[in-house]
Amino acid sequence: MRGAEAFRAWMEPDAFEEQRVEPLEFRTNGNRVLIKENIRARGATSGIGLDFDAWAVWTLNDDGLVTRVEGFLPHQESAALEAVGLRE
Repeated sequence: MRGAEAFRAWMEPDAFEEQRVEPLEFRTNGNRVLIKENIRARGATSGIGLDFDAWAVWTLNDDGLVTRVEGFLPHQESAALEAVGLRE
């Protein structure tokens, strides 16, 4: 996805009746931030609940603005660490 409009459209509620992302831990390396986060959501139609921890890598430019966000599933912790330039 590229651009603010695409991001806004992605964030608009549709598949989920509710969703919440809570940051649990931050690690930095240069202009990248690794965030361990807890994600909770409930399906809008099914009512099925989700509750899991995942990883996100945010890349910032020289002005401190986010230029890229990458998501990693729980089993991809090593890949998330590598994306930030860190090791376990």
